[in-house]
Amino acid sequence: MSARTLLTRLWAKAEAMLLASLGLYMLALASSDTYWLLLNPKYKLVTAAGGCGITLAAFALFMMPAARPGAWRGLVMAGLVLLLAMHDPEMTIAPQGGLDMNSAFSTYSPQTGSAPTGPTRGRQAPEPSRVEMDGREYVRINTAELYFETVEASPAKLALGYVTKGMVARTPEMDARGEVGLVRVAVSCCLADAVGLGLRVKVDDPSGYEPGQWFKIYGRLTPQSAKGLPPAPQLDGVFITALVEGFIFQAERVEAVEPDLPYIFEVRDSEPYAY
Repeated sequence: MSARTLLTRLWAKAEAMLLASLGLYMLALASSDTYWLLLNPKYKLVTAAGGCGITLAAFALFMMPAARPGAWRGLVMAGLVLLLAMHDPEMTIAPQGGLDMNSAFSTYSPQTGSAPTGPTRGRQAPEPSRVEMDGREYVRINTAELYFETVEASPAKLALGYVTKGMVARTPEMDARGEVGLVRVAVSCCLADAVGLGLRVKVDDPSGYEPGQWFKIYGRLTPQSAKGLPPAPQLDGVFITALVEGFIFQAERVEAVEPDLPYIFEVRDSEPYAY
């Protein structure tokens, strides 16, 4: 066997191993607690299936005695493997528009509800759709779901009391009106389509609400004119931030809470909401 033939075969085997490493990375990512930092968790099964397919294709390529390598193809795969090797699973996200969200991103795992420590076994008990506070009933709902409820404007739903949570966002114009924004980031597929959705909350003193601080707020929606409303505060790193315009959320109870999952991966149109 000539040296040229030997090098060609070795390069073909190396290509197969590079391809296998890509497939194995996809499998590892799909089973990790940091998947949600990159993609919507509902795509975990798709990622795992793709990883299995790529790994099997790599095995078949490795076993082929006459596989022909491609110089550029191999270099591209080597570059991808190098980039993946540089990926930090404990990465954090830079502050968004003055909101210090690093603690939320680096400590919260949607699988465990706490710091990422590995896959969670079993299912958590479902939480109630409604809660009582001070003798009143409130529907648990996330800010994106509440935003879309105001778009549909069902009188029966708008008459209910709601409890939601999120990050505070402020502007001088909203401060002057005695309002703050309560926002979370809705993600359909990945960070590229992230949209901040929330509501305008009527408060006594906006200065008591620090941008980026998390609150759980109980209250009710009250119609208001959309004319003359100040623009919504925009968060860096998301496509757009939108706040409910035709309604103001009248806070009946406000609680400061620890930072929670900043992303919303699921939006439902009826109870039980994803909260």
